[in-house]
Amino acid sequence: MKRIFALILILCFSLFSCSNDGKTDQKTEIPKGITVEINGVTKVFNEVSVEKYGQTQGGYVDLSLILSGRIEKNSIERIVFSITNKGENGDNKVNQVMYVDQNDNEYYYDPSTNQNFSVDVIENDLMFILKGRFSGILYQNKGGNKLSFKNGSFNVQY
Repeated sequence: MKRIFALILILCFSLFSCSNDGKTDQKTEIPKGITVEINGVTKVFNEVSVEKYGQTQGGYVDLSLILSGRIEKNSIERIVFSITNKGENGDNKVNQVMYVDQNDNEYYYDPSTNQNFSVDVIENDLMFILKGRFSGILYQNKGGNKLSFKNGSFNVQY
């Protein structure tokens, strides 16, 4: 009886531990840097930086991050993420996203006014790694234009 129970236990363990149901680890699939498809055109932001800043609220220091990316060093075209609470993951951890195109037009995402954009911070740890995915619509500042962002990702060690 003990042998049958041990055999069943081993079979169950091997079936459930090997199966990933077609899912892959989101952390390992994200390329380094910042990449996104904007209105069907893939953009790779090669110049990436992360700045830390803190705000004191009620005696507690809230450490946040600014993730910035430019197409090249002196390019006008850039994307900026304001990420709250270093060390926390999730889809409500971004205060704002700004994208500036080659013509210096600014497009924004503000979670309080735009429900058509999503940023999921997958990894934001104390080992200085920041990973996530984003997609949706950004709206032009003081204009009626909008841009479609698809398959956006960031993966930065700073």
